[in-house]
Amino acid sequence: MKRPNRLIRIPDAFIPASLLVAALLGHALNAALFFTCYLALSLLSLFSGDGLRIAFASQPSLRGVRGSARCALLMQWLAIPVSALIAWPLGLHKDPTLLPFLVAGGLFNIEHTFYEYLAAVGDDSSAALSHGLSALFLLTGLSLCGGEGMPFQPLWLTGLSLLSALIAALFSLISGSFMKGRMNARVIAAAPRAAIQSLLYPALFVPIALLPGLRGTVAAFCCGLIPWWLCQTPFRRTPSEAASMNRALLICCVAGALVAGAARLLSVPAFIPDVHFYAGFDLFTAALAVLLASLCSLALYGNFKRGEE
Repeated sequence: MKRPNRLIRIPDAFIPASLLVAALLGHALNAALFFTCYLALSLLSLFSGDGLRIAFASQPSLRGVRGSARCALLMQWLAIPVSALIAWPLGLHKDPTLLPFLVAGGLFNIEHTFYEYLAAVGDDSSAALSHGLSALFLLTGLSLCGGEGMPFQPLWLTGLSLLSALIAALFSLISGSFMKGRMNARVIAAAPRAAIQSLLYPALFVPIALLPGLRGTVAAFCCGLIPWWLCQTPFRRTPSEAASMNRALLICCVAGALVAGAARLLSVPAFIPDVHFYAGFDLFTAALAVLLASLCSLALYGNFKRGEE
């Protein structure tokens, strides 16, 4: 049996952490647009990137793992032109600025596939290095995107996203025999569960973000995204595996509620203030996001049954 701490992959937090830093540096809109495109491309590829971890957990052979990864890559490559075709009549033909973000979202789904593959074959150091570089490239790309009046600046994000995917692919090829293994549809079978794991926290955060008077919603969302992604596992944890996670998440819930209450009662001012409701950092909104993410993680991965003595 895996030790409980082995169920947590620290590199899972790299991408949401880079989004958080980008939001704090004044690029909240770019971070929100990227994550929206990333999630949209994940939906169009039937959540194959997130479904890989579920598929891998039920595959004892490396050939099956490679076949699932190749199936996921095919679905993700197809999702990029499909997203452009869907977005074209919705306004992409009038404002092509969105296209680089869509492509970047698709490329980071591909990078995530190679990251999951490296972790599945036990090459943790390569997985961490590859994902860390991807997070750095993402932060750099979001910072270089610019704002209004700079329609071609998002190409920086696209180029760095392509570099991230290529580096992750190179690490996977170096690990050996990536192309061996017959393609299988395990990731498609895992799509319903992967959809819940991908959408539960973001979907529940949207109505909270629309509440009047909230500030810094993008940075707050990223604060919650970090524990949400860190807690992901293919299946609900066993009682012995979930014990330490349950305690940590319950502490986060209590702390989030206390901090949110104190911030509202004491009227703590927002840090890095901005004229837009989504920008800056607000302690009350961030505490609400962490509370929500912790509750979602407990509901999806927690287990309060007593383990075997």
